[in-house]
Amino acid sequence: MSGKTYACWISEGVINMPVKSQVSNKSKLSKAKVSKAKVSKVKSNPSKSKSSNYVNPARPVSRSALDKELERIERDIDNLKSHVVSPPPDIKPLDYEPRTISSENLVPEFVKEEKKVVREFSLGDSGILGAYFVSSLLCVTVLAFLFGSVGSFIFFTAFGLFIWWLSHQSHQSKSGMLRSFILLGSMVLIVYFAYWYFNDLLSLLVCIIYSVSFVIAGLLYIYHQNRGLEKEIHSSFSRTFLVVLYAHVMSLAAASLLAYIISYLVVGDSFVSIMYLVVSWALLPLVLYFFLNKFFYLRFFDPVHIMKDVKKSVIQGILYSSVFICMIILAYLLTSIQLLFSETDGYSDAFTSIFTNVQEVNSEIDSAAVSIGDSDLAGLEVSNDIRGLADDLFTEAADLKLSLRDLSFSLGDYISDGYFTSLARNRFVLARVGLMSDEVVEVKDDLFREAQRLRMMQESNSFDDGTFSLEGHLTLLEQSVDSSYLSYSETAEFTRIRGKFANNDSFSGLLSDGELFEFGLVYHPSMYLFESGDSRFSRRFMEVLYHTVIFRDLMLFVFDNVALQVSEGIEPTAIQSIYPGALDEDESIRSKVVRHRIIRSNVDAVLALGNY
Repeated sequence: MSGKTYACWISEGVINMPVKSQVSNKSKLSKAKVSKAKVSKVKSNPSKSKSSNYVNPARPVSRSALDKELERIERDIDNLKSHVVSPPPDIKPLDYEPRTISSENLVPEFVKEEKKVVREFSLGDSGILGAYFVSSLLCVTVLAFLFGSVGSFIFFTAFGLFIWWLSHQSHQSKSGMLRSFILLGSMVLIVYFAYWYFNDLLSLLVCIIYSVSFVIAGLLYIYHQNRGLEKEIHSSFSRTFLVVLYAHVMSLAAASLLAYIISYLVVGDSFVSIMYLVVSWALLPLVLYFFLNKFFYLRFFDPVHIMKDVKKSVIQGILYSSVFICMIILAYLLTSIQLLFSETDGYSDAFTSIFTNVQEVNSEIDSAAVSIGDSDLAGLEVSNDIRGLADDLFTEAADLKLSLRDLSFSLGDYISDGYFTSLARNRFVLARVGLMSDEVVEVKDDLFREAQRLRMMQESNSFDDGTFSLEGHLTLLEQSVDSSYLSYSETAEFTRIRGKFANNDSFSGLLSDGELFEFGLVYHPSMYLFESGDSRFSRRFMEVLYHTVIFRDLMLFVFDNVALQVSEGIEPTAIQSIYPGALDEDESIRSKVVRHRIIRSNVDAVLALGNY
């Protein structure tokens, strides 16, 4: 048995045996050590130096004596082993054999795989820079295809190369924060000049991205420097800015391309709500944008832990996009509710104006008869017709107000945009009643004016058409009205367009040919706000908006409103209501003359304005 084995067993015995055994055995062990020490002393120093005065008698040591001493030591060791306390069965003795543990065993398996992937696809410093350059060029190409033109593509490609070179030079030369900040900040002026010159969406997007990246890079650089977390990526402001700009350009290009592609999938031949577009069209591009923005930024910190970066990026993409979508939905709901409240307030003001107009007609006719000294005015048949028109309009307005008084919408109405359909329809009905109330007031004023003029001409026996009697004047008025009265009828264009959206709820049947939209532009020039831009993405964006329920209802409201204004401009409803009375043979001659003069003044006004 070797000395090494002895030492191991001795250490085990000393550690595990009871206290009393340890004390007794320590003495035995010390004796064994003393004996062994004596043997060593005998070997190394068998006699004293000859120069010493003391003479130690010689003690020859034989081989057999040494063997006996070793046997005694082995017996002592066996005695010590008999007193060792055995460990419980579930505890294994410590293995004191030295082992070398490889560092590879401490690395998780997924890290090994990532390192393997990095080794296989490593491009080196020049290869990585080339990959960054090629990917940046592809992103600028995609953005130019969607938002810009050939000219803006060439300019921003050259500008991007210059920014790469400038940032790289600033990083290599270890330029200070202030110098890099000034150099890169001055580039904002060039970007803004490009936006002013090209005036396209690409220039606007680049201007926004560059400015936002510049601010974010400054905040990140200061944050990491103050916290002592600077790494190579944050060792210079120019490198930090380049990373942030690269991440934003890459994520924007990918998200915009995805939005452009899926726009053909989320809308078909029907009209959809804004909520549907936000969830089905905007959600995925936003997730992709925030995911790639975080991922490309993290890759510069640690190019090994790919799965770790992916997990962080996925969490940020889902979290940020969810917050952004919730903010859009909340803003839209608040806007819709605010629109409902403003419409309700508008209803109150509109009804107040309508009731005020129609209620004053009767009282003003009676008071005007006294003020102009014409006692017969209040009893004329034409005056009674105007009063009847005002009463009918008052009844219609009261019924409309009753139907709108308890107007309320559920959450489903806001989600489906059904609330806007009701608001547009109610707005048109209210606009028609309000327009008719204004016409009643105008006809009432015409009644006062023409009655007073007729009274003055009767007193002078001279009429404005050269006649000298009331009968002769009436004859010429009847001939003039019969020959020039304009009876409104819809044109072929109006009839065709109105037939298109009658019970039609498909995009292809209503808006696909753009005829209704062009009609709105002709008769309602302020509709230019809905014109699309020249880029592919803006045109596609407007096509998607054309598929919304709100845009459909808005176009129908515009058409109905334009048709109402055209018809009322040519043949107002108030004039239509008093014109049949001109054919009544039992009407007094004075009422006939006033009626015809009111009709003729309206016809002359229409001809003068060229409305027909």
